[in-house]
Amino acid sequence: MAYYSVIANGVADSGTADILNLQAIKTPYNYLNPQQNIFFKINTPFSLNFTRYEKEEENPFRLTLMAPDFTMNTVLSAAEFEQVVRDRPLHQHDTYELVYVLKGELFQKIENRRHRYTENSCCLINQNIRHTEEYNTSFQTVTLSISRNFLEQILTDGEDNYFQAEKQTRSSDFSDFLRNEFTADSYSQKKYIDFIPEPNVHNIKQYIYSLLDEITNIMLNPAPGSTLFIKAIIYRILHYLDTPDYYLTESIRLGTKAEGKLFADITHLMEQTNGRISRCELSRKLNYSGNYINHIVQKYTGLSTFEYGISFTMQRAAWLLGNTTKTVSEIIQELGFTDRTHFYKHFAREYGATPREYRMNLRSSR
Repeated sequence: MAYYSVIANGVADSGTADILNLQAIKTPYNYLNPQQNIFFKINTPFSLNFTRYEKEEENPFRLTLMAPDFTMNTVLSAAEFEQVVRDRPLHQHDTYELVYVLKGELFQKIENRRHRYTENSCCLINQNIRHTEEYNTSFQTVTLSISRNFLEQILTDGEDNYFQAEKQTRSSDFSDFLRNEFTADSYSQKKYIDFIPEPNVHNIKQYIYSLLDEITNIMLNPAPGSTLFIKAIIYRILHYLDTPDYYLTESIRLGTKAEGKLFADITHLMEQTNGRISRCELSRKLNYSGNYINHIVQKYTGLSTFEYGISFTMQRAAWLLGNTTKTVSEIIQELGFTDRTHFYKHFAREYGATPREYRMNLRSSR
């Protein structure tokens, strides 16, 4: 049982919880495939995640999550850490993630590459990248997660410039990275960019970390205008990262445009059918072999075509449970399941609860 403390909408709570049953702690985060930790969804436009790993300590892993009107602290013992965190598979988020190393040395596996990040270095990954941290070295990081809509708002608001200094623009790896994220063919592109601190800049931490610290203070003490302040601070962070006097950049794009287009088409068909489409039918509609389609899905998600489809089916089931009065039997029938046990097994794997428990948890949180 892991210790946690939560402050949500001004109400404090603390205690212990089974870290494998994340439904027990009401957070803005949804964990699809909770037993596998493959997909992470966030129901807030932005959040901060402070992670501290000290491998020699009795409680080596400490995590603080912050979102608007929400703060959670979690402490894991060595045994809990080994059980839950150490060997997590590659996973992905539905947000952009800026990971900044405050102290120590972080190794991350990003898709098929292993990266080393030292103090004050950082990386920005988009929603399609799978990654996982290694825990062979001690480190402290802060991760700024930003939803696609919120990032687009920030960049659009940043176009209203009234000072001459604001109007000076230039082409760079980072500006191209951001610009291309909102083009028509960006939906399935796997991209990330590394930021390496310029060695000749003294006290570089003040440029990024001090701004992240400002966001923290605002989130702990919100007031009218806090959202506008946070937007402005994130825009400043993006500006510093795009300044070659402070950071060197390396932008990486994985997969070809044709592969990305095929994966987007597969995803679109999955969304249209709530995942209830066979590999043979995908093959017929897309004019690719079933084996190649499975290869592309595996490359972009780490799942088989069937597993990827089931994730859409269970998302639809969860929506119906939360937004309609249909019985579980009616939902099972609507989604084309003939075996009730089969449906329950997949739902529990995705959400860590039975459909009835999931519906009751939703109602109690509203």
